[in-house]
Amino acid sequence: MSEVTEGYADALFGLAAAESQLEQVESELYVLARAVESSPELTDALSDPHLPSDRRQSLMSELLSVRAAPVTREAVSLLIRMNRLSDVVAIADRLAEKAALSRGRKIAEVRSAVALSPETIARLEEVLTKAVGHPVEVRAVVDPDVLGGVVARVGDLVVDGTVRSRMNQVRALLADV
Repeated sequence: MSEVTEGYADALFGLAAAESQLEQVESELYVLARAVESSPELTDALSDPHLPSDRRQSLMSELLSVRAAPVTREAVSLLIRMNRLSDVVAIADRLAEKAALSRGRKIAEVRSAVALSPETIARLEEVLTKAVGHPVEVRAVVDPDVLGGVVARVGDLVVDGTVRSRMNQVRALLADV
């Protein structure tokens, strides 16, 4: 992560915490980052320096809920004005890490083909907490590249319980026969 990205995440963390909006800003920015990450067209449009800034601002306004925290709206607006929206994924991820650490937890990103229920997320938090030996917060991401099952990442630990990985394991076993 670049120093600039780290600086944006630090500043946003401090401002959101000071405004007592840390959890809301963290959540909104994380959701926005996942939307940007999953749509190359959106990323291109929002990062296109030839597209007028006010048009990019309008696109972001459409994406952000009217209930979005003022800190979130201003942060995204600043990223657009500074032509740094391409860094929103890294900034959102770092902000989530910093916020979780402030609560004594680590982030576990869990990708699945479908949205997970709150009960499933709670169970995953319990299982992953035991696996890593430290309390975790699950950030669920719907990923169309996941055929079924889930893949979880906590720091350097990756637990791949996807259908694709199991099929690859079966293929490897059959290749040895």
